Amino acid sequence: MSAKQSHKGLAGVDFRTLNDEGVRLRLAGRYDEAEATLRLAANASDHHYPHNGLGNLYLELGHLAEAEEAYREALRRSPDYNPSRTGLALVLLALG
Repeated sequence: MSAKQSHKGLAGVDFRTLNDEGVRLRLAGRYDEAEATLRLAANASDHHYPHNGLGNLYLELGHLAEAEEAYREALRRSPDYNPSRTGLALVLLALG
């Protein structure tokens, strides 16, 4: 089953539930599904959590440009969120 197919029943679900599921999927190594779920969460809310989750996912996968973009978006939404600041710092260090 594709990530898209597995999320058909998630429309209208609270973004926090989607965010938590995306994090769980990332930790389980189900990266495609995690990305799709975190994107749904990001589209369902103006909150910074899903963008930070995408940053964590991309950083873990070594997709540094995408991680930087996601962390910057999280910080645009919540400038004082330390996990996003830390993630962005790690990305910038890795980029040199």
